[in-house]
Amino acid sequence: MIRWLWDNPVVTAVTSVLDRRIIETAVALYSVQAMNYILPLVTIPYLARVLGPGPWGELMFVMSIAAFVHMVINYSFELSATRDVAQQRGDPDAISRTVAGVLGARLVLTVGILVVIGIAQLVSTTLADLGWLLWLGVYWFVAMGFHPFWFYLGIERVRTAVTIDVIIRAIAAGLVILLVNAPGDAWLVFTLQGTGTMLAMIVTTIMIYRHVPFRLPDLRLTIDTLKSGAGLFIFRASTGLYAMSNTIILGFVSAPAAVAFYSAGERIQRITTTVLQTITNAMFPRASMLAKSNPQQAARLARVSTFTMFALALVGVGILYLLAPWIVLIILGSGYEEVVPVLRILFLVVLLHSINIPIGHHWLIPNGYDGLLTKITATAGVIHIPVAIFLAMQYAHIGVAWALVGAEAIIMVLLIVIPLIKGIGPFRMPLRDSGTLTSTPMESVNS
Repeated sequence: MIRWLWDNPVVTAVTSVLDRRIIETAVALYSVQAMNYILPLVTIPYLARVLGPGPWGELMFVMSIAAFVHMVINYSFELSATRDVAQQRGDPDAISRTVAGVLGARLVLTVGILVVIGIAQLVSTTLADLGWLLWLGVYWFVAMGFHPFWFYLGIERVRTAVTIDVIIRAIAAGLVILLVNAPGDAWLVFTLQGTGTMLAMIVTTIMIYRHVPFRLPDLRLTIDTLKSGAGLFIFRASTGLYAMSNTIILGFVSAPAAVAFYSAGERIQRITTTVLQTITNAMFPRASMLAKSNPQQAARLARVSTFTMFALALVGVGILYLLAPWIVLIILGSGYEEVVPVLRILFLVVLLHSINIPIGHHWLIPNGYDGLLTKITATAGVIHIPVAIFLAMQYAHIGVAWALVGAEAIIMVLLIVIPLIKGIGPFRMPLRDSGTLTSTPMESVNS
């Protein structure tokens, strides 16, 4: 049995793509995700009790606005710039131009979004009442948006950057608990967290220039960078069209309890999806590099990662499906029994993500098919909206959960069928190399 497992082509294919650097990157990314869950578990209960409902509500409101700021500044550089750096290895000047272009683009985006927020605060009484608290929240998320984590992911050397980020964020969280003791201290939350994030951003940015020469951004580089990432930015926005619209739809057509049941299930499902997304992100730089240097190996990696993710998700979802009642009881407590069927439906989304994410992130994006991925996602989003409204009116939280499954199913079918029809799919590569291949995917298309 051991010999059969060792020589099995599927096992060989999986172990061949998971080398030391990919595993190290995955471990570092999982450390970041762990901190993303652990720190809120420590700070949120403390702040909710110390600040009280009023200041705590203001804090959450400001963070929701600041998260929009982060989305704009972040653009799509965690995909587009990471891909560029991964494909430019061995060319420090090219990487230096990419770094300068991202910096210039983020400066332009920051100025634009700050002007918008300033005007909004002038015309909105609600935002005006927030005063400097709004700008302190924006300060925190602007610093987060400038963090150059994408660069270290692109060169597959994330350990040092993650270590610095985790240490400084942990210190900032500790200072929040130590210094925030009354409702009037709400401003300290954003000041301390923002300063910690700013410090981590400055240190990791300076460290970049140990690898590449320093270069100031110019107008041409800035414009080119914004253009190159525009498609993936639209892709991110399109994903939000169907992923985040269900709660809003339920709020308009259903009872508040239905919103609570769906939102609770969706948050738990999102944690499960993050586990898959993290290992996918760890392999993204390698997929981008191979797409340029070795198309055959790139296709093989995309195929192996898709099959592997699906197999792992199938086992995991099966276990979580059975454990759903206990998961809901432990996390949410009694009174949330209606979340169980929602969660079980949304676990199907995790299963579909295990196919959609590797195909998109390990094949289409590395090979520059951003436009195709955006069109597929936007199509699913447009179809999803009327379907979700109809199902929400008929079946409330259960209906919108099925609507989300339907959107992901549409994406899966289109991601598989369209590349096959166009002759650009990765699913023609054998799991085990059988000698030298004589044609690349693009040559096959031409022939």
